[in-house]
Amino acid sequence: MIACSAAGDRRRSGDRKGQGLDRGRNQSRENDPSSENLIEMPGFVWETMLTHIVRSLPAEGCGLLAFERRAATPMAVEFFAGENVDRSSTHYTMAPRDILRTLLEIDRRHLVLGAIIHSHPTTAATPSPCDLAEARYPNVLLGIVGMASLAPHLRFWRLPAVVGGDPVEVAWRLSP
Repeated sequence: MIACSAAGDRRRSGDRKGQGLDRGRNQSRENDPSSENLIEMPGFVWETMLTHIVRSLPAEGCGLLAFERRAATPMAVEFFAGENVDRSSTHYTMAPRDILRTLLEIDRRHLVLGAIIHSHPTTAATPSPCDLAEARYPNVLLGIVGMASLAPHLRFWRLPAVVGGDPVEVAWRLSP
């Protein structure tokens, strides 16, 4: 299950280690957006994501971002909105039906799961302790939309390969 508490508590999300998304079938190191230093996203994808995040307020919004590879720069091509079944402003659990539906569609279209997206309605777009503790998908970027200021701010993070390591920010830009 894709879930986290912004407050950093270690509540059970229904996920046990080793269970959850199976990235092995549709991702390999050569199709790994988390290994790149820059990703691109068309404006309509960003606007779709932002619309869902704003509509989810005051709760955290969540969803999955699909990528395709173009040359050396991964391209985000579609945002799949997910329901936050917790309906909380400090944590989220993405509805399992939304996860399954999205992963099947990503696979059908020969895309790659590139990022797990969620918002921080009242804080910055930096990973919380729980975001890091609950991360289960090291080849998938963590995307956070911070809503602490007037303008929403999206940041992507490559998660550490080892427990206790620091996440590394991955730059992104709007593409035409």
